[in-house]
Amino acid sequence: MNNSIPLVSVIVPTYNVDRYIKKCLNSLMSQTLKELEFLCVDDGSTDASGRILDDYAAKDSRFKVVHQENQGAAAARNVGLNMATGEWVAFMDPDDFYPTDDTLQVMYENAIRHDVKICGGSMTIINRRGRVVKRKHIGDYEGYNFAKDGMMSFKDYQFDYGYTRFIYNRNFIEEHHLRFPLVRQFEDPPFFVRALSLAGSFYKLHRPTYTYLGGNGWEKTDWLANNYQKARDMLSGMAQVCEIAETNNLEKLRLRRLRFLYYGAGEIFQREEVLAGIKGDYARVLKQHTPLVSVVVPVYNDEKYIGECLDSILTQSYRNIEIICVNDGSTDNSPSILKQYAQKSDDFFSIKIVDRENGGLSAARNSGMNCATGKYIYFLDSDDMLNYDNAILEMVLLAEENRLDQLIFACRLFSDGKGGELARRVKAEEEYHRVYPPLKDTVLSGTELFTELERNGRFFATQQTRFYLLSSLTNYNLSYPEGLLHEDNYMAPLSLRFAERAMIVGQPFLARRIRAGSIVTKTGDMSKRFKGVWGIVQMLCQDKRLWDAPEDFKDMLRKYIHERIEDMYWLAQDTHDETLFAQKMFALSCIRNDGQAEALKTKRGLLRKLFSSWRKH
Repeated sequence: MNNSIPLVSVIVPTYNVDRYIKKCLNSLMSQTLKELEFLCVDDGSTDASGRILDDYAAKDSRFKVVHQENQGAAAARNVGLNMATGEWVAFMDPDDFYPTDDTLQVMYENAIRHDVKICGGSMTIINRRGRVVKRKHIGDYEGYNFAKDGMMSFKDYQFDYGYTRFIYNRNFIEEHHLRFPLVRQFEDPPFFVRALSLAGSFYKLHRPTYTYLGGNGWEKTDWLANNYQKARDMLSGMAQVCEIAETNNLEKLRLRRLRFLYYGAGEIFQREEVLAGIKGDYARVLKQHTPLVSVVVPVYNDEKYIGECLDSILTQSYRNIEIICVNDGSTDNSPSILKQYAQKSDDFFSIKIVDRENGGLSAARNSGMNCATGKYIYFLDSDDMLNYDNAILEMVLLAEENRLDQLIFACRLFSDGKGGELARRVKAEEEYHRVYPPLKDTVLSGTELFTELERNGRFFATQQTRFYLLSSLTNYNLSYPEGLLHEDNYMAPLSLRFAERAMIVGQPFLARRIRAGSIVTKTGDMSKRFKGVWGIVQMLCQDKRLWDAPEDFKDMLRKYIHERIEDMYWLAQDTHDETLFAQKMFALSCIRNDGQAEALKTKRGLLRKLFSSWRKH
């Protein structure tokens, strides 16, 4: 081997770190691997850092120092890459250090032995007092640790932090023209992800190969300086990682960035003072790399509530939403309120109004679905609200991370006003919407989920507690039955019939209002409600798509239909429309309450009549 060629070039960008840099440089000098060069780029330091570098260069010929005007760490590292002559390249930040004297030797020997382009290990984080604060990382940062030595595919790893823990083959770097993007924030992950994606795999070491000094985080960053340049740069870097992830089908990494665009970095971007300067840039990144959500809000004479409903959407932390307000022939002030809200459309929220003649809730939902362009769709009634500001974000994350066609969730119920009847209704609805614990957070096929929920008496049909992949509805031409009340009781099992992946969770994303005069509380016209349930029962019996299903699903569908017939039976006690019941095979004796025995006999007759329509299935 020609000893004039360094085995590893270590690149150290330096800016105003005179308090820490000696420990960093001493850890380089003490490495047992001696065939090294240290490329120190003083990036316009105004403290003693540059002088310290020169002092070390005077003592050790392996140090090569370049002084330049401040251009940022990325530009400084690129200068180092252009200078490097070593077989391998490593990167060291000037306030960090190697944990042991043999760190570079161990990485180099393992890289050669296993014939890889990239080799690295775990990370230890210390505080400014030198105490270890994190040796083992969990959750979203577990990628900083490797449990054991061995080869690892980047498809399995999909982590984008901690590039300084690794050494990189320089020929590989040059062959692919790898350089750091010239931004001053979040420049490391794009370089790291590109390198690992191109290499395909790397050799991992359980041992720590880097000690990182914590406490230099974003809390000290001036995000407003130079026309919000660092915030814009961070968005640019994150967008680059998203593009690499999407191009290379790195789904875990894509989801990691999606989460981070709202949490973590999102907490910075959505600060009022930061958002004011980067709104357009932030919106463009979100629209390009996060799924659009369509929220359909049917509106009919809800001037008292619609403002609260729309405000609950506009305050969502998830900021890639189209709101489709379907004015279903309202005769109150609702249309005027909707026009006022439409003027609030901005880069994050698009508010559209669809005007139509009154056709009922189902027709309004169908109109909204026909206009929807999102990846996901959510139906929110105009007198209800989203329960908290992260509701849609958490729906999206659950749907994306679990590749769901349908997400079902809990709701918080509240009454609009006081009164014994409303309180009783809230209590009944709370029991109806109680999520079955054994099935929580478990991904099943839609038919399996319906079967298990119905078998255990825990299936609820409320559409406002469902978050759909839009294509799971449109690909099968699913729509709400128009002209009928209780339309949820049809769409709920039908949509699950075609859902390949579905899940129920306990989070109450919806705040559902129970009020006098709503469909669920109104008692004045039971015949209309009866007709609705009767029509739904007929559709459930006659829709062949429902019966082309596994036997367990069909068994539970029969049980479900039986329960709807029970609903009809009890609705019959509160109506005086004798003609209606004559047409539907309900005897007048049942309506007039001529005795329990006669009523049961009538009900059995109806059951036999209905069951005969599906025996052929």
